[in-house]
Amino acid sequence: MSEKPCIVFDMDGVLLDTERLVLLCWEHVADTFGLINAADLCRSCMGTTHAKTDEVLCRIYGEDFPVKRFHEATREHFHQLIRDGIPCRPHAKEAIAGLHALGYPLAVASSSREASVKPELAEAGLLPYFSVVVCGDQLKRSKPEPDIYLLACEKLGTDPSTAYAVEDSYNGIRAAYRAGMHPIMVPDQLPPTDEMYDLCRYIFDDLGALYRHFAAQE
Repeated sequence: MSEKPCIVFDMDGVLLDTERLVLLCWEHVADTFGLINAADLCRSCMGTTHAKTDEVLCRIYGEDFPVKRFHEATREHFHQLIRDGIPCRPHAKEAIAGLHALGYPLAVASSSREASVKPELAEAGLLPYFSVVVCGDQLKRSKPEPDIYLLACEKLGTDPSTAYAVEDSYNGIRAAYRAGMHPIMVPDQLPPTDEMYDLCRYIFDDLGALYRHFAAQE
């Protein structure tokens, strides 16, 4: 077990600026698919898998909601938005490189599919810094269940009670807390709530502040 605590990062909205783009995609197709309050609905699904999102859509709009066509439409618009690449969240590259240089074991626990997670991290130049990458399609249960974080800690060979989880979504923070980890929130589309203040060990404005905190422990 490493002397330094392990730090496990969510990807979307934490490392990569994808949550904002997904929100734009939902709003873009809202009229076509009859979505009401698309932005709020999208935010409620942040941090979960496609399958969990499908459950939400079918529960609200009926079992015959065309989830496949919906995802195809949002994915098509998403690819239009990222023609020049997916932008990183502020200070992400510097923070991850800095923490790695300081010897912190780093991992990713993303609800997105492995087929997109690893290529997107690689394109951003971040993949080499992570010794473990766990994705949503590798488990049956999605955040806010703790499974993905428990698996990440298992692969890291660390006790969850000594590890940190960095999240931007409420579901992600709940998952990390239920796993027995120390949740850290770096907000993106969702502001901290009273619940988040209760569950989180720290809340930082951005990854630069997170890096400075851990660097100060040296």
